[in-house]
Amino acid sequence: MFKILGLFSLLVISMIACQENKNILLQDANQILSADSVELFKYKIIRLTGKLPGKADHTTKFDTIFDEHYKNLSQQHDLVYYIPSQNDKNSIQFLLTRIAPSLHEKKVAIAGKVTFDITGNIIYYEEVFRTWKMLVPELKEKSDLLFRLYLGGKDLSPYYTTNSKGVEYIEFPNEHVRFDPAKKQWVSDLEDPLEPYYDMKR
Repeated sequence: MFKILGLFSLLVISMIACQENKNILLQDANQILSADSVELFKYKIIRLTGKLPGKADHTTKFDTIFDEHYKNLSQQHDLVYYIPSQNDKNSIQFLLTRIAPSLHEKKVAIAGKVTFDITGNIIYYEEVFRTWKMLVPELKEKSDLLFRLYLGGKDLSPYYTTNSKGVEYIEFPNEHVRFDPAKKQWVSDLEDPLEPYYDMKR
């Protein structure tokens, strides 16, 4: 009974959020950028967004030896939304999706903000949320909702796993994992059981 009430409450919150943020225009990135510009943007951020190569860590992932890996990885991501800041055209809010391992076609969505200097180097990068993997139609609906809320400056915590009453929206952040803009990566307050073995991969 309590679970049903919780789901109903979250549904009501979602409906209100949709109404409040329906005036926020979401335009497909491919309608405002050329295909080359889309690929260039993805490649510029992929070392921060994508998974590490097998023999890399966060201190070596920018080495040129991994260029081909990240080029291929960037092509496995789709840039859905690309929204420049009204005050700074070099500051971009974005939403990406990528295929997730599953028996059926599922994807995850990644939303964030990146700022470039005048030479195109990243000076600020932050991921706001990463969703759970979902079937594509469900992901489209939920990621659009979350991205509109983010653009509108709304609180996303009701959609965190601990608060979403069993409905999957945001996987990260959670109670143990958060994004650290200074490190430009997700960090956890839990001990990493694989840490002693990282040197063996290098």
